Amino acid sequence: MGGLHAQLFFELLLIISAIHLSLSDDHRYYASEGRSVSLPCGGVESSAGSVVEWVQTQIGHVTPNTILTRHPDGRVSKGIKDTGGRFELQTDSSLTIHRAVPEDAGSYQCNGNRASELLFLTVFSDPKDPMPGELVIVTCELKCAVNCGSYTLRMNAEDQSHTSQDAPLQMVLHVNKSDDGEIFRCRLDEGGRVRAEASFQLQVKEDHSARTKVIGTDAAHAGAGHLNLSLVFTLLAAAVVMLFE
Repeated sequence: MGGLHAQLFFELLLIISAIHLSLSDDHRYYASEGRSVSLPCGGVESSAGSVVEWVQTQIGHVTPNTILTRHPDGRVSKGIKDTGGRFELQTDSSLTIHRAVPEDAGSYQCNGNRASELLFLTVFSDPKDPMPGELVIVTCELKCAVNCGSYTLRMNAEDQSHTSQDAPLQMVLHVNKSDDGEIFRCRLDEGGRVRAEASFQLQVKEDHSARTKVIGTDAAHAGAGHLNLSLVFTLLAAAVVMLFE
């Protein structure tokens, strides 16, 4: 009986885990740089007299921040600095995030209830603005609060293509001036579906060291020219003085 009970208990745990995962998946949303995403506030009345409060807990933080609140009189106040008007409360109480940025990733709650988990797909380079000859690492990464789940990243850049499973994807290259403007495109696939896409354009700086060297040399030559001209005038003045003595 003990073995049977243990087996039944184990199967029950598997069922509960599966239910939890399915509920978690239903609450997962994806965003990338500059895109818009809407998060629903399920079970909340959309009438003007109902109070709605949206809060976010950013990745790596434990203290939530109040994003906005709709008061009983219908007035909407914001608890964060939002000069660009990126956060907008819809008539159905859902939250729309315009022009998403990496800091938007994290957990969101509507009226104290866990509403959704926002995952963010981002592509960036290190260093950000390399110079010719430098080693550059271009990274495509999925930012999430706890567990990103099972996913596939695919990144393409001209004649290169790489794939990563459940982990950040990186390309390493020595940049030349001809690499300026090259676009790296990354795609997130989950369960056979494209969840998000992001891109990054490489900006290669001009190598100022050679120009500085040339400018310095020209300045030195110019200084030498002024010095020689002064010497000529000095000698001419001395010759004139000697003629009149």
